[in-house]
Amino acid sequence: MGDAFVVEVRGRHAGLLIRLQEGFRFLASLPEVYDLDDKMFSDKAAACAAVEARFDALQAGHLPAYAPVNYGAAADGLRLAS
Repeated sequence: MGDAFVVEVRGRHAGLLIRLQEGFRFLASLPEVYDLDDKMFSDKAAACAAVEARFDALQAGHLPAYAPVNYGAAADGLRLAS
């Protein structure tokens, strides 16, 4: 079983970093970093830098305040519950 590390940015719990044999997997807990969810990183520093860069880009207004989600094309049979 791998080790887990809490990733905090600016006093907020952004997610967890899980150590696996092939690297570190990031599990996001904030909408601001959902686009990084389930991504693999070579080391803890690379993961933390990616999360910090995402927050910097949001603060600078370079990214929307939400992470886009792709639910698939209508032809895929995927629908949002109402």
